[in-house]
Amino acid sequence: MEPINLGYPVNTTGDNTFFNPGWDELDGYYAVRRADDPSSNTINMVIELAPPEEVAVVEQTEEQSKEELEEPAAVEAVVESAVESVVEPVVDPVVAAVVAPVVVAEVATVEEAIEPEETDEILEVLNRGQEEPEPEPALQIVTPPVYGSTRFQTMLPFEHNAFGLTMAGMLEVERVAEVMQTYPSTKIHLSGHTDATGSPDYNMLLSNQRVLKIVEYLEMRGIDPDRITAEGKGENAPVARNIYPDGNDAPLGRYLNRQVIVTLENPEPIQAELSGFYVPGPLEFTASTDDSGNSFYWFTVQLAAHVYPLGKNYFKDISSIDKYECKDGYYRYAFGKFRSFEEARLTLEKMKAAGYPDAFIQTLAWYERAIK
Repeated sequence: MEPINLGYPVNTTGDNTFFNPGWDELDGYYAVRRADDPSSNTINMVIELAPPEEVAVVEQTEEQSKEELEEPAAVEAVVESAVESVVEPVVDPVVAAVVAPVVVAEVATVEEAIEPEETDEILEVLNRGQEEPEPEPALQIVTPPVYGSTRFQTMLPFEHNAFGLTMAGMLEVERVAEVMQTYPSTKIHLSGHTDATGSPDYNMLLSNQRVLKIVEYLEMRGIDPDRITAEGKGENAPVARNIYPDGNDAPLGRYLNRQVIVTLENPEPIQAELSGFYVPGPLEFTASTDDSGNSFYWFTVQLAAHVYPLGKNYFKDISSIDKYECKDGYYRYAFGKFRSFEEARLTLEKMKAAGYPDAFIQTLAWYERAIK
């Protein structure tokens, strides 16, 4: 039997009443003439949202009258209960006359059929056949470690045979100053060290000069001197090996010994972001492998040096001056003998204030080697 065009309004797209069940039992299509462009249609799709209900199959015959089929109320009742989407407009006037069994979804109004609310069931049908997207990796929040201790140690490095602050040392001592400003009850101890090159007495002096440089910097940053204790240990208390057990030089060990070790202590736990203190295992110093010794040296304050001898009138404000005629052709003049570097430092400040701006601290052992 040839298909029959049922005519208006079943096979007409212009009145929003055309329904095509599609090619399976889940999807249907619905053509709607666009309000903004009456010459074209939009297409919506009907999706199963409720338990399916079968609709009776109606076979149309040639004997049925055209008037019965064109009854608007009967057709609209079927359309409004079953349609949710649209197909392309049918251009060919001859279309299938038999309506196949369709799946019915409840639709309140034609507007809801045109723009249905997106539900989980709709998204599931629309995404059918598509690959599941890979889940995004969970964001890992890394909590920074919380430092809380009553004691911290760090190291301030120095160049060979020098006591001026390096850039790395200045950055670290600035961190130390910030900690002491943040925690006013924090006290600091400075321990100066050198490597084993040079004479022991010179290294003792150098270690004290390094410590003094840190003390001056902290005082410049407003730290009360009463919160600071300091000592120079020269080469007598290495923190690392200067040489390996086989006798080879240990450059890294000597570098680690050219330090001022800073120890911060506070009655309560504090937070401090400092570089820390670390010596590699093979370079660690132990009393069984290195002789630390407990030597001490006398210090003095040199006031002047000249190629010609200076008369007593040059030092008229000072009663006792020691003169050293050295092998390099210079006459050197020093004042005092001090058991500790701190005593010599206090005397040095007085001598500079008295009119000797070039004065500095030296060990007595150095003059013993320098004289003729």
